[in-house]
Amino acid sequence: MQIGQAGLTDKVVAQIDRALVAHELIKVRIGIADRAERADLCETIGARTGAAEGLRVGKVLGRWRPRPDARNEDAKQSPTRPAIPGPTGRPEAALED
Repeated sequence: MQIGQAGLTDKVVAQIDRALVAHELIKVRIGIADRAERADLCETIGARTGAAEGLRVGKVLGRWRPRPDARNEDAKQSPTRPAIPGPTGRPEAALED
């Protein structure tokens, strides 16, 4: 994702939001030379998308936001242990500790 001279438009925010839903972690390259303007833009992106800042190095910003369905997936997973392949190569029940 790259933000150019037009700045942070509604279309760019929507594209960032779609990328966060699809990937959770994204990099955004900001093509603004002024450091203070870049910092303000980084804060605005976070406020408008609800994504946490992962990193900021020069003109590159990393943003992270968990997928909405990821929270539901964690709740649906059972606490059972995965099957461990046995000597025959077939999955067998995991041994209890």
